[in-house]
Amino acid sequence: MAEDETWDRGHLHGYGITDHKPSRLQSIVERVRADLQKRMMQVPLPEVEAKAAGFVRDHGKPLELAARIQEGMTARDGWKVALAAEFKRASPSKGDIAPDLVPAEVARQYSRAGAAVLSVLTEPVWFKGTCEDLLAVRMAAQNRPAILRKDFVVEEYQIVEGLAHGADTVLLMVSILPRSKLRSLLACCRRHGMEPLVEVVNEVEMQIAVSEGASVIGINNRNLHTFELDPHRTDRLALLAGSAVVLALSGISSAEEVDRYAKIGCHGVLVGESLMRAANIENAICGLMGGRVESEVLAKVCGVTNVEDATAAARAGANLIGLIFVAKSKRSVTFDSAAPIIETVNSFSERSGSIDWSDRSIAALRRHARRPLTVGVFMDHALDEVVAAVRGGIGIVQLHGHEDAGYMQELRNTVTTFIVKVLHIPPAGSGGVDLSAFRAQVTAVMQHADAILLDTAVKGESGGTGTVFDWALAEEVAKWAPTFVAGGLTAENVGELLARVRPLGVDVASGVEMAPGKKDVGKVKAFVTGVKAA
Repeated sequence: MAEDETWDRGHLHGYGITDHKPSRLQSIVERVRADLQKRMMQVPLPEVEAKAAGFVRDHGKPLELAARIQEGMTARDGWKVALAAEFKRASPSKGDIAPDLVPAEVARQYSRAGAAVLSVLTEPVWFKGTCEDLLAVRMAAQNRPAILRKDFVVEEYQIVEGLAHGADTVLLMVSILPRSKLRSLLACCRRHGMEPLVEVVNEVEMQIAVSEGASVIGINNRNLHTFELDPHRTDRLALLAGSAVVLALSGISSAEEVDRYAKIGCHGVLVGESLMRAANIENAICGLMGGRVESEVLAKVCGVTNVEDATAAARAGANLIGLIFVAKSKRSVTFDSAAPIIETVNSFSERSGSIDWSDRSIAALRRHARRPLTVGVFMDHALDEVVAAVRGGIGIVQLHGHEDAGYMQELRNTVTTFIVKVLHIPPAGSGGVDLSAFRAQVTAVMQHADAILLDTAVKGESGGTGTVFDWALAEEVAKWAPTFVAGGLTAENVGELLARVRPLGVDVASGVEMAPGKKDVGKVKAFVTGVKAA
């Protein structure tokens, strides 16, 4: 008997440990079970089955998942894998992602862009999803992608419920199912003409999925018991999948990652958060899957002094989050007070250790900045202080003082980092700038820096002045070097700037504050949204 139980449940997290405390995933599943029992009492299974039969009668049988994925591998020129695009309002690890997006609108954009599968989170507490979202996506999608109900499926009721709301397939997670239950749920799916996506996170779960005859297997790079992300988990487990169609799940946000998964034999990738945060979903998909699109302007929120504002900026979609290590600044942080902010941003970005800046190209910057990076702002600091900050997790160095070529070169020789050098500009209306002399200055700076930032200087103050300079200068400088523009930017005027010039990035501080060093979350969201939409 004990041997049978081990065969059935031995792979489950904590099995055999007498004082095991439920993981976060197990706690979520317990809540799902409780909610499911209530739902089953309110709407008995025969009613759901009748609704499912009616949906199939009116709208056709479920699509065959493996075939739709294989068809999607060549949905567009240059694609090497199929795309499963996910509608997800929130998650336990990131909180709100895009709570206000309309599922039907997103479904149309995903399907127009070539997605073979549309994944819809239907769990209401942690992911803020519903079965109505599932139905809305099914009815709005074009080019007939397969619709995946993504939830914590533990009973046959949920499979039928998904079918009644337009699902072609459901997710079955080996990590939460005894082997006997996985077997019965696989059989239930197939009785209803559905082939499930079976999710695994380790070698034992892969062995179970293969032995139980799963034909489509998703390898989750995130362990939902711990929420730790291992982007190379798919690389290891894909080799064990036999003849199954394989999808890589979680933590995918770049064309380089997609290309790597294609090279190891994956048939598709599932992507959610990076697409849900994108200002232009179809452009984001094109870039992700290997197409060429116009580069987005990077959004930098500077003068962040606390964890709450850093989190708000990251959730709003800011690419760069600036910490000012300048004591005289109204937005200054110390190395000690910056540490939890850096940790928060790196945790949000699921980044551990220093960034590899062996490639300091603008393409590499954009790649790294798909997930928020911290920028340390320094003004005439001792070199060892800047080096310590980089080694402590700061992603980019911004030099705001009189740092000369020798200083930058010594910094470059000591640590590998991306350097932004600030050039100070007089306010608009205070007199022009000698373009020839300024171009020579830019050229000299770029011998040692990787990009420049133009900011307004007022009465000896530099940075955070809330004052604009003449953007005609930015138009010229952006032609000479990778350029960030700061100085008096707000959600109201950033669109006007970006209609005139396409810099590498824009930088805001006072324009999104309720007081110096305290951000207004609404203004931060509006600013970042304005940048991404321009």
